[in-house]
Amino acid sequence: MSSSHVPHWLKPVACLWGSLCLLALVESAQPISTCGMAYGTVNETTLYVFGGAQYTGGNVTNATTQFYALDLIQTGWSTSNPPWTMIWYPTSFLPIGTSGFQYSMSLSPENTILSLWGADGDNMLNKYYIGGDFWESTTIVNTVFGAGLSAVTDPTTGLVYFPGGGASYSDMKVFDPNTELITSAPSSSSVVTGNSYYSFVWSSWRNSFIYFTGDVGAVNPFYEFTPSTGQWSQMVTSGPTPPLQYRSCLVSASYGTKMILFGGDDNSVSTSSLYILDVPTMTWSRATSASEARSGMACAVSGDRFVVWGEYHDFISQGFEALDSTTRIGVSTVPLVYNLYSELWITTDPHYDQTLLPPIVHGPQSTADPETVASDQELLEQIKSLQA
Repeated sequence: MSSSHVPHWLKPVACLWGSLCLLALVESAQPISTCGMAYGTVNETTLYVFGGAQYTGGNVTNATTQFYALDLIQTGWSTSNPPWTMIWYPTSFLPIGTSGFQYSMSLSPENTILSLWGADGDNMLNKYYIGGDFWESTTIVNTVFGAGLSAVTDPTTGLVYFPGGGASYSDMKVFDPNTELITSAPSSSSVVTGNSYYSFVWSSWRNSFIYFTGDVGAVNPFYEFTPSTGQWSQMVTSGPTPPLQYRSCLVSASYGTKMILFGGDDNSVSTSSLYILDVPTMTWSRATSASEARSGMACAVSGDRFVVWGEYHDFISQGFEALDSTTRIGVSTVPLVYNLYSELWITTDPHYDQTLLPPIVHGPQSTADPETVASDQELLEQIKSLQA
């Protein structure tokens, strides 16, 4: 195992692998809009976005190692001028011949360490210490194979899960940060029918992972993996269940009582659809669609704000300025923001006052006193009354 440490706010003028670098200050800027980026959100206050590539003429170009943080709770900003801060990433940490395209990102249970995982079997784990503002690169013994995988932490154990990280789509790998070893996790082959460009997210309410994938023809493309039992199962939901879309984003909201699903495509046409799952009742509802369709974007939640950034738009040519029947174009750097309370897409001051958050709500598997556990409806009523 080898490692090196570099402060994030300093940029090397010259750098050798495995050593400290000569340093110079880095100035902030706005990120370019990319696809295939890694992203994660810390405490609903900051969205981190790393790497990706641009789409030019339908092709992936200009792979980048850009690393930015979006302040989700700063007041007074608009979608035309979001408060990004650039964080320098030491390119010497990248394996030879690779870029920052289709990396994965995971967060430690305490949200203090952000880990970047390379694509296609890279054996490097690059960790950014958020509070200490420095990087550490470690060579791990085992590797996870595949590009564009999701790396998601079980906050109850600290283990990081990678669906599709083995030889086939049904193979799942798990990383133990204590031993720094990657081993096999229970296969999904008996339940899941495919995993192309899937979504994978932790549900604090159910103490399980929600998995959105499968075949386009699947009636219900939602599955659940429960680490405590090692079991995969088909999720049973009601309401207008969303159809399978590749390259969608799925994020948790309202203390785990909601799951928000946005965008994606069926390998031809991107969508702007927005679905919300009420987790306690497992009921889907369809919200107002966005003004712009997107695929493979970064998404985050901060209080009652849902934020979408980056990626691309697939569409079938119907009077569009396209040379062929299907065109893929990059989207602008302007984020899309949806207000979960007003149920409107907004452009100004997409900030949520964290002091208005209601008390923490516990899921059904919590050991909290049942008399102190607020129901999902009570949570919504608290939010509405505080913002009235």
